[in-house]
Amino acid sequence: MIRRLERLQPRSEEARKCLVEVIDYYRDHACRMRYDEYLRLGYGIGSGAVESAHKQLVHARMRQAGMRWSEAGGRRLLALRLLLLNERWAMLDQLRMVPLSAHVDPPAAAQCA
Repeated sequence: MIRRLERLQPRSEEARKCLVEVIDYYRDHACRMRYDEYLRLGYGIGSGAVESAHKQLVHARMRQAGMRWSEAGGRRLLALRLLLLNERWAMLDQLRMVPLSAHVDPPAAAQCA
């Protein structure tokens, strides 16, 4: 994969920078991308399991009869549930709920895909 990426010839400086970042990412994380080995060991490598868990554990539980949540309220409830399930309830007083209007977009490097 890296060799194929290195053969690409981006037409702009911005595209070249993004390509360099992608190649660096692949090099830095190559040890985590041994998918053939993971498949041989029987590990799932797709996103289907995560998407299914989201639907079953988050989406379904927050949309039961009579429940109405704003996005901000839902995020806060999930943050509390994570504290509880990870036995970190004592950290509740350190939890700071950031208003959705304070959301910051990811850096440009993360948007290179």
